[in-house]
Amino acid sequence: MARNTAARARATRVATSPPSEGGTGDGAEALSGRLAAAEARAQILEARLAAAKQDAGDLRRQVAETLEQQEGASPVELLAYHYARSAALDKAVHYLEQAGGDMRL
Repeated sequence: MARNTAARARATRVATSPPSEGGTGDGAEALSGRLAAAEARAQILEARLAAAKQDAGDLRRQVAETLEQQEGASPVELLAYHYARSAALDKAVHYLEQAGGDMRL
């Protein structure tokens, strides 16, 4: 919180300060450049986060597939849990319905 306040104060000073002697631009231009750079960094981080979420979903699907292939019955709740956190939502629905049916018995 204090960090954001300090950053805002610096941005305000830069935006409202007169250009320095021999400078290449005014404070508003410098702030605009900094904001553009921050936005570009945010976009890169968002793309990395999306890729990490995709990787995590792929791992969940692989875990569920491995559980399905094991000898003996894996708990349907566990299969539903992993498939629900992957892109294989059809499998998630299948196992969630089975788990719900088991709860009624």
